[in-house]
Amino acid sequence: MRPDGDSFHPTLTFPLTRETDEAGNAINGESYWVALTKDGKVRSEGKLFLPPQDKDQSHLVIFTPGMPGETFCRFAEKRFVNPLLQEGNSILVLRHLGTWMHTTTSKEFIACPERERLGKSLHQETLGEQKPYDFRDLVEEVTEAIRTLGPHFRSISLIGHSSGALGEALALQEIPEDIQQKIRHFVSLAGLVGGTEHLRWWLRNRIILTIYLWQCQEVIHLKSPSMNIRKLEEMFRELYNHTLPSHIMPISIHAPRDELIHPLAAERYRKHNGRGLHIIDRTEDPCHHKLNNLQAGTLLRLLRMYHPNTHHTVTCTRREPVYSHHALGYPHK
Repeated sequence: MRPDGDSFHPTLTFPLTRETDEAGNAINGESYWVALTKDGKVRSEGKLFLPPQDKDQSHLVIFTPGMPGETFCRFAEKRFVNPLLQEGNSILVLRHLGTWMHTTTSKEFIACPERERLGKSLHQETLGEQKPYDFRDLVEEVTEAIRTLGPHFRSISLIGHSSGALGEALALQEIPEDIQQKIRHFVSLAGLVGGTEHLRWWLRNRIILTIYLWQCQEVIHLKSPSMNIRKLEEMFRELYNHTLPSHIMPISIHAPRDELIHPLAAERYRKHNGRGLHIIDRTEDPCHHKLNNLQAGTLLRLLRMYHPNTHHTVTCTRREPVYSHHALGYPHK
């Protein structure tokens, strides 16, 4: 596919030319900033990476950040995009609509100076529509991305970090059946999928959670914390009213010492679905929640697996070097 047509905003969709991985190598494929529209409004924004045309190009991987998503987009693009492109995957790394541009934090959260320059010329202050968003609105980012891009691919994998995993799981309940059948993997990275009771004790306190959401407003144009806490509670009720479709393989990766979300969150969601591969990652250093030691080779091996009825727990204790052949998806020699 190529990013053109009525679903792509004609001004806010453009090629990128300076994308590199964490070793400084150029991205091995085509790179675009894309804005997806519906009914004349921007519904999703992010970076789309397409493999060379001699590759298969039939599989799409969508990454969704948490709230507010600190460093995750840059981390995913630097570490995972080139190895995924090498195997013929297309990749969409979403940003959250409402993310403030032209701030000291936008360098990490948007990680696209070209988009910020364009936004400044258009007198835009945030990504997406110039309005405050709530948590439920942000689920629509994933839903619309899958609806728009899904018809162009034979298979799709979803990878969500923290609350991004919650958004993806809810989006799976809303997309058309023919596209839902294309989803192969749902990968939850430190996923917020266990309800508020599986937040760490200090974050379960309503006052502290309110303060946290006020801080998120410095990064994203959000509605009030009280409204978003209500929305979050509604979203968890929605989540546990359904199970994942039986053809989708659930995979969760969680660090035991995660500072924000207790690893029992992943176990509760696996028990709800009655299946899933649960990986306990003991290799992480602070901040454990970011899962910064997750290597490209590990992610590639997981996406090669397809056993949707598996019910296993694996504990990882050994680190692998970042730039080895193994980290890029190749066996040790």
